[in-house]
Amino acid sequence: PALKYRALGDALIMATFGPLLVSFSYVSQVGAASWTALRASIPLALQSGAILHANNARDMVEDAAAGVDTLALRLGRRRSAVLYELLLLAPYASVVWRAARTSTFAGLPLATLPAALRLAANFRAGLAAGDAPLSASLARMPMRTAKHAALFALLTTA
Repeated sequence: PALKYRALGDALIMATFGPLLVSFSYVSQVGAASWTALRASIPLALQSGAILHANNARDMVEDAAAGVDTLALRLGRRRSAVLYELLLLAPYASVVWRAARTSTFAGLPLATLPAALRLAANFRAGLAAGDAPLSASLARMPMRTAKHAALFALLTTA
């Protein structure tokens, strides 16, 4: 069966839209692999994972009924909120590390931290609400997370 029926879709998406995409792009342009490029891809991979996890958490009720096995379903509501927070907020550690090692401009993505904290709080509240169709309280969360990830990535490359 497909990976989404084995709760492996999240890992596949994060690997594809993080290390694999960045590494192959770097190799095709430079002709050699780079640990620096690979390291730089991890925060973006985590942000991509947050988008997918927000989508899967929103669809937990429907996925369970359809027999789709996602990480959100396996974790349950409380641990899904913790995972979302980790995926969304962990990239800021790399921002601080980079800014400390290079220049203060590398800290530009920190400007998005207040929005990330609001997203995390809204996600947790949406899961805790307990409404039967989770999509009612979390319907826009994947799109909001994607917009946040895009701004984070833009400021990361500035």
